[in-house]
Amino acid sequence: ATIKSLTNLTQHFTLQDPNKTLQYRGYVQGVGYSSYQFLAQQNQRVLIQLDAPDVIEMILYGPQVVPLKNNTEYLIPDNGLYDLRVLYKIPIEEQQDRAVTDPVPYRIDFTLVASTASATDGATQAPNAAPQTAQ
Repeated sequence: ATIKSLTNLTQHFTLQDPNKTLQYRGYVQGVGYSSYQFLAQQNQRVLIQLDAPDVIEMILYGPQVVPLKNNTEYLIPDNGLYDLRVLYKIPIEEQQDRAVTDPVPYRIDFTLVASTASATDGATQAPNAAPQTAQ
């Protein structure tokens, strides 16, 4: 199911079913951001896919603040509440100039990856949350 999200709105959801994708659509405008909060268990792997222009980035707030690469599995380091924010990746001074600009739409997908024998193979784990992928 797709849920529409406005800027500066927080969505709360749970990731319980492996390989089931939750999809949200929203936009970012000016200094605003969209926030997605979820409870996660240590060693869960979450795949986050962002369909957006290059001016948009994702930052995950939890035990550590981690910028996330698109389409990369993230290995949850600790039990707890996580807050993923979708926002402009430009300096705040430039963001303030964008306060009256048109909104930038995006789509984001969250998928809980089914566990395998080795939970760390191919997954990103803090603090090295932005590995280079092989081409």
